[in-house]
Amino acid sequence: MYCIAKKGPLIINDIVKTTSAYSQWQCNRWAVKRRINGTTNVMGFVPHEYLVERNHEKRIRGHDGKKYHLTTKGMVGALTTGINVEQIYLYKNYIKFLKKQIQKEFTNKSSIDIPQKTKDMYVNSLMSFFENYIKNEIYLFLIWHEAAGIKITKMKSMQRYMFEFYSNADEDFLQSFLQTKMNLKINTVKY
Repeated sequence: MYCIAKKGPLIINDIVKTTSAYSQWQCNRWAVKRRINGTTNVMGFVPHEYLVERNHEKRIRGHDGKKYHLTTKGMVGALTTGINVEQIYLYKNYIKFLKKQIQKEFTNKSSIDIPQKTKDMYVNSLMSFFENYIKNEIYLFLIWHEAAGIKITKMKSMQRYMFEFYSNADEDFLQSFLQTKMNLKINTVKY
């Protein structure tokens, strides 16, 4: 999962080539297939929604016909491998998309002649805000589930669950969660 999180969608042959550079995760083609699809003893990434398989746009002769893409659950799970959020391919592409949309929106709506340097400063500060917001939402999700004792590793229908979680997580919920955490810290401090 680490190599797909870092490099983006890959086929099995490319996963094997990439993992050969990582001494701790180096494995052959069959080990990669077992890890992706799972066995009775090994939890698979595809059945547990960490990865999703898609067909190539064009079939490559001599290569497996499936390309493996990271899901949102896979992105969150990749954080346990030691990768930073900023290094994850899915996150980087989303940030590029947001920046492009903000730049387009800013140039379309601004009829006033504003210097390019000011526009760039505005876009960069807005992007910094969005990046911090997204990272904080990811970390809040993880911390809340850890504090509540909810294991998300084997949870199914994660996309729907995350939508429901964030739809119901209003400001009162977040305030009560933070207050509960503060009370726990205060009660556990020894004087």
